[in-house]
Amino acid sequence: MSAESRAAQAVLSIETLVYYGLKQQPFAAEAPDAFIYSDAALDMAVNATANYLDNNEHGIVVKGEPGIGKSTQIRRLLQRLRGRFNTCVLAATVTTTLAEIEHRMVECWHPQEAASQTEEGWLCNLLTRGLRPVLVIDDAHQLSADVLEELFRMQRQIRERCGRAFGLVLFGESSIEHQLSAIEADVPEAAGCHSILLRPLTREQIAAYIDHRLRTAGLFMDNPFTDQDIAQIHEDTQGIPAAINPAATRILEAHGQAEIQRERAGQQGWLKQHRMAVILGALTLLLTAGLLWLLQGYIEEDSGLPPPPAETRRAHQPLEVPPPPSLARASEETVKPAPGQTPQAPAAASPAPTLPTQATERPSAPASPADRTRAGQAETAAPLPETRPEPAPVQTPRVSARKTREAATGAAGEQRADRDAPSAPKPKQPAVPTPPVPDKPPAARRPLVRSIAGLKPPAWLLQQDPKAFAIQLVAVSEPAGLARIARELRIDRTLAWYHRTRNGSTLYVLVATPYASRSEARQAIARLPASLRRSGPWVRPLKDIQDIIYAQ
Repeated sequence: MSAESRAAQAVLSIETLVYYGLKQQPFAAEAPDAFIYSDAALDMAVNATANYLDNNEHGIVVKGEPGIGKSTQIRRLLQRLRGRFNTCVLAATVTTTLAEIEHRMVECWHPQEAASQTEEGWLCNLLTRGLRPVLVIDDAHQLSADVLEELFRMQRQIRERCGRAFGLVLFGESSIEHQLSAIEADVPEAAGCHSILLRPLTREQIAAYIDHRLRTAGLFMDNPFTDQDIAQIHEDTQGIPAAINPAATRILEAHGQAEIQRERAGQQGWLKQHRMAVILGALTLLLTAGLLWLLQGYIEEDSGLPPPPAETRRAHQPLEVPPPPSLARASEETVKPAPGQTPQAPAAASPAPTLPTQATERPSAPASPADRTRAGQAETAAPLPETRPEPAPVQTPRVSARKTREAATGAAGEQRADRDAPSAPKPKQPAVPTPPVPDKPPAARRPLVRSIAGLKPPAWLLQQDPKAFAIQLVAVSEPAGLARIARELRIDRTLAWYHRTRNGSTLYVLVATPYASRSEARQAIARLPASLRRSGPWVRPLKDIQDIIYAQ
């Protein structure tokens, strides 16, 4: 969508909406009731219409130039009459007939007797039951003179039959006066209509209208429209609201795009000024990373480092596991000689399993047959312990790679020989119970701060009037941040603090109070520094803050 088409439809671009923090289009033609601007001068037309309906039953004509805001006045009138009158709204066209108007009245007031009685009959029943029906017709200038004449005749017939008639309000352009003048001779009620003229907005009303729409859409910073902008809009639109909306959209879009381009140019200018510094910084980081990578590889490949301390080597020594009791007894029986025979050396036992180690142990010399015999006799004489003793760690000497391979080859041969020989069954070891893992103690909670220098405590907030309002400025996790912000802030209200806990974390909130009304607090937000307004300060009733303090 081009800028011209957006301005014609009173639609701002996404970039402009984001820059000004607007939550929706401020000058859209179809907007919620909250966007309707009102003041004492604009209320005169609605108040006069309501007074005429209360005091008499003559027709009422509300007229104005195209785009003057007649549909908006109808919405305000319906809000004013709600609860006292039974209103029915109809948008007329050049082809609208009296039958269509009667059908619309039945749809609005839906009497059960409308199907079996004449129109005057069921309308009289409604009036008798105390209802106060009012028919409001928008764009009534498009009705023909014949339809207007029949409508006024029906109103007169109901008044003559029932003593009362339904209210009739016609909204249209100034040309409706020609249709009414054409039927005055035949229908005197047309000449007795009350006429209300809607006037264009003044320059001051235009400024208030634009500011109201911007604030309702979510603007929290200063109003970007200058006095020259307001004067230009008043001159171009002559105060017609339908023309004010696209004109204000066009000016706001131009201001927003200019500010966005100025910020982008500032960022690009900073990059141009510091381009060499950024390049040198990036090169320095790359060189540092490369040097660290090369240094790490050099350290890993270096084999001439000194050996680790004796304590470190001893901590990594493997534990020697003694053979099971069944193998010890089997070796004892093998070592015992028969009567009259010469003792023979027993077969070599399989090496005891060891845990993996960083250094390879040097194989020890095999014991003599006599030593093995004496060891077997000693084992027979002494009973076997129930638990295996844990041998003391033995320091392993450093050996060369060649000797390590020879020792590994010899140990592998011995393991294959032992694997071929029959082995005794291994006894079952008792299961060792696993000690319970203690629960991790809960993390200690940080103590809450009771006072912050220069700020009123939460107890002071509880003493204030709950009907007042406060500005919530900022919320931080550290109380020192509130004290720093408060020292730099210049505001004509008392600064106080309170804390609240959310998802297990504590936030310290800075507020300014008291304000007598919400509008006064909003005006104070507009006077805050721009850096603080970007954090999104907002107005909240003081009672809500007191409820949070009481709940904690």
